[in-house]
Amino acid sequence: MEPGSSRHHRTGLAAQLSPFGPTQDARSAANPSRAVPGAALRVAEERARQPPSAACSIKEFCASHSISRALYYLLQNDDLGPREMRVRGRVLISAEAAAQWRRRMEGAL
Repeated sequence: MEPGSSRHHRTGLAAQLSPFGPTQDARSAANPSRAVPGAALRVAEERARQPPSAACSIKEFCASHSISRALYYLLQNDDLGPREMRVRGRVLISAEAAAQWRRRMEGAL
């Protein structure tokens, strides 16, 4: 072994690979919102500037409305969720259905 080095000192890719998953640095590189405080807000603002898509998945709907998937399914079970459409086995929520759902939820207060 070279002087000044140790078995436990890892650099580069080896430092990111661990039996317990990626290190904090690797997670930060993969997810910019973890790297800098306030970055999640900047990511959300950037997404808000992007043109809206015509439809989104349940996962995308929940993320854009800051609700959990569990709450989404609770709302659907109580007939309070957005209208869904099924396209070749995928469940999608149209932009119009999402807008109608938001108006209904605002009136539910």
